[in-house]
Amino acid sequence: MGEFLAHSRSQKGFTLAEVAKAVGLKSGQSVWDWENGKGSGPPISTLLRLAKLYGVSVDEAYRLFLDFHQSRVTLKIAQKFEAAKAEFASRRRR
Repeated sequence: MGEFLAHSRSQKGFTLAEVAKAVGLKSGQSVWDWENGKGSGPPISTLLRLAKLYGVSVDEAYRLFLDFHQSRVTLKIAQKFEAAKAEFASRRRR
C-alpha cells in the first residue's frame, strides 16, 4: 500500500504537508510513515479521503486496505507459528 500511496501522491504533485492538510492531519509525518510501511497504515476513513484526493475508486482503496492488513496478519501468524515450532523442537530435544 505504501508504494501505491507514494506513487499516487507523486502523480498528483502533492507534498506530504499538502496531503496531511487535505485529510485533516497536523503534519506529513503520518503520510510519510504510511508511504514507507511504518505503523499500521491509515485508518479506513483517512484512506477513503486519500482515495478521493488521489482520484482512486473506493473499491481500489478497499482492496489496498484489505491486502495490507491481510499481509500483516499473515506475517504475524507465520512468526507465531515458527516460534511455537522452535519451542516444540527444543522441548523434544530435552
